[in-house]
Amino acid sequence: ANLSVRASVFFNEKQRLQRDLTALALAVYAETTGAPPRSLAVLDALAASGVRGLRYALEVPAVGTAVLNDASDEAVAAMRENARLSGFAAARERGSYLHAGGARLEVSQGDAVALMRARRRHFDAVDLDPYGSV
Repeated sequence: ANLSVRASVFFNEKQRLQRDLTALALAVYAETTGAPPRSLAVLDALAASGVRGLRYALEVPAVGTAVLNDASDEAVAAMRENARLSGFAAARERGSYLHAGGARLEVSQGDAVALMRARRRHFDAVDLDPYGSV
């Protein structure tokens, strides 16, 4: 993923290995469950810059949709910018972005718990990075 890191949006460069391992774990889960390409939906519930959800969409072939969510206006703006920098193009549906490789991103703004309640049973994996925005 290509990123523009804003001072007002949390991003911890030192957590690169942890993000690598999480993407690998999701790929192994997809492989062991036999998930077809672009069949999984994942939620990065406290996305901040969006790096984790972007990496899932770009690096895990089974991920078809990654929803990036944060309550912060600045974080949502950063996620949109980082989606474009990572090769995603805005789709017709508001807040959606498509990648030439077939992955889809959805940028969402709101409370993570409310989103998970509203879309119960929608996600195959939920990332709750404790360092995301409140």
